[in-house]
Amino acid sequence: MKRKSLLITIVACMLVAAVSIGGTLAWMTADDQVKNSFTIGYVNIEVQEEGWTDGESKAIAPNGTVDKEPYVANTGANPCLIRAKYSISDSALASHLEIQGLPGEGWVDGGDGWYYYLTVVGAGGKTATPLFTDVKLLDTYTELNESVSFDIPVTAQAIQSENMANISATGANSLADVKAAFANYKA
Repeated sequence: MKRKSLLITIVACMLVAAVSIGGTLAWMTADDQVKNSFTIGYVNIEVQEEGWTDGESKAIAPNGTVDKEPYVANTGANPCLIRAKYSISDSALASHLEIQGLPGEGWVDGGDGWYYYLTVVGAGGKTATPLFTDVKLLDTYTELNESVSFDIPVTAQAIQSENMANISATGANSLADVKAAFANYKA
């Protein structure tokens, strides 16, 4: 019986020691966490035309010219590359129109229907020159017996320019490099 009592005493002492040591170890621990936030930028653009409001219509007569200067503004958070194109809503009238000042300085005809702006446009900036400057109705248009209206919509696209191979953040880039960037990243 003495042995059993001694064994119970030893086990009890060991349990008290384990609880004491475990409690002490628990008191000597610490946790910490660092939270870092990442913000993914975005690219957003807007076609802007000086002297026009959206939906406005201007009259044009044969041999007359109307100012139309489409710029592309970077309204996003990241610098970007820009390309733009225009179309004429009335294909029969297209042969009687002359788009003047095309392409504007800094713009290059890509031969694929797009005009590429070879300089990176920073956040909050815009193309330094418009895609073109004027629309002229040639005197070859003689259908003056009815009212005709047409649109010349300008479409633009942009891609982020940071960390792109062969794209310089400062200065002009080559047409081949800018076209390759759009081919790789824009469907």
